[in-house]
Amino acid sequence: FASLGLDHLLRSVHKTGPYQVVFELTRPDASFLATLASDYAVVLSAEYGQAMLAAGTPALLDSHPIGTGPFRFKEYRHNEFIRFERHPGYWRGPAPLEQLVYDITPKSSKRLAKLLTGECDVMSYPSASQLSVIQQHDDLTLAVQPGMNVAFLALNTRRPPFNKVQVRQAIASTINVPNLLQAVYFGTGQSANSLLPPRSWGYDPSSPSRKQDLERARALLKEAGLPQGFEMQVLVPPGSRPYNPDALKTAQLIRNDLAEVGIRLRIVQQEAPVIERRLRKGNYDSLLSGWMADNADPDNFFRQLLSCNAVAQGNNDSRWCNPAFDQLLDDAVGSGKLSFRLRNYYYAQRMLNEQLPLIPLAHALRIQASRKDVLGLELMPFGGTSFNQVHRE
Repeated sequence: FASLGLDHLLRSVHKTGPYQVVFELTRPDASFLATLASDYAVVLSAEYGQAMLAAGTPALLDSHPIGTGPFRFKEYRHNEFIRFERHPGYWRGPAPLEQLVYDITPKSSKRLAKLLTGECDVMSYPSASQLSVIQQHDDLTLAVQPGMNVAFLALNTRRPPFNKVQVRQAIASTINVPNLLQAVYFGTGQSANSLLPPRSWGYDPSSPSRKQDLERARALLKEAGLPQGFEMQVLVPPGSRPYNPDALKTAQLIRNDLAEVGIRLRIVQQEAPVIERRLRKGNYDSLLSGWMADNADPDNFFRQLLSCNAVAQGNNDSRWCNPAFDQLLDDAVGSGKLSFRLRNYYYAQRMLNEQLPLIPLAHALRIQASRKDVLGLELMPFGGTSFNQVHRE
């Protein structure tokens, strides 16, 4: 909310009818409707929230939600499952399914086992190495679509030597992205030439493809006063992510690349809460991370990840703050002309390709496996799956 600047954008909200409200903004914002349409921008019950506050149990707003969707909450067991039942009062009519259970299984190997045995009907995020196994089963099917996501290496630009653009450019010139795509993604990703994926309407098709150039990297390090290289560490979260199937392997491959120019990379794998504390304190050199868009507006990538406000909110992993970049974003969302917005986003991408506070690595495909007798599944481009119309054959 705050990293998007909504705390300063919203002046007031007025109810004008039983199903209508008016939002008054402090300034024009062309991305506002896209933000409202995002999954996370749901309407919460003020009455329920106040009741939970009065009872001293505000966390129940998240763990025991109420809403107006096709299913209603029934039961939650921490780290085990979430059970929903059909909501007969859903405004689009009752869903075909009587019950929906989300089985919480972090390991993809266990998720695949549950799909193969019939314990589960739908499997989210199968790993690239599992696709051939799934394709061998006639009772299973795969849904695939380009993902609105990006995996990247974030460099802490407030810590030497990453405050030097030559160092950041040298690191980018050293990474062998095609090797990453082959060894980590197994054909389920494409090279990220920009922070924006190619399917984004704001993507600049003239963005240069990222190529390994060790001679250029060595020359840049020499220009930065580091001809012999240096030591650095990278924080690596555990497990896989939708935008990166194997962060540890990615880090190991990058380590091998950087060694070619004298940069000695130490890999530090820690649990997410530990990494989050280090990020808040600025106690890190670099981080393997990524982003899944909440909506199709380019502002959702740029402002969340790289604005000055996102540094204060803890979302800007590079800690890079450039007022000229922020101005491009502000001018873009302040205009109702698509051509003007597009021009600004092209400028923003060219600035990022030069400054490289984040080094984009790959855009991963969205992949989901399911049993063939489960019909009506809708794979959403921004993550998640719609079960509104799901039924069995």
